[in-house]
Amino acid sequence: MWSAVKITRKDVFVAHRLKSLIAAEIGQRLEDFGIKGKVGVVTTDDAKAMTNAATTAGIRLSLNCFAHILNLSTQKVMSVSTVISMLAII
Repeated sequence: MWSAVKITRKDVFVAHRLKSLIAAEIGQRLEDFGIKGKVGVVTTDDAKAMTNAATTAGIRLSLNCFAHILNLSTQKVMSVSTVISMLAII
């Protein structure tokens, strides 16, 4: 079942802060390896904080990891009671 989530100003602040922290960490690691400004694409788990952090760190393109999305989708399907009942019959 889907449910609505109330987003507060604190949540927005935390998300913005998280993006900044992740972007700073990504930027530092890129500097450590001497590749800052040379990375054009990054693969993420599609979390908004990660995609925003990659953009903030100067990475032009963020690709969603198909395996991660497939795993999350499969877990969601496997938690549906109808699917569980059908699998029990098989």
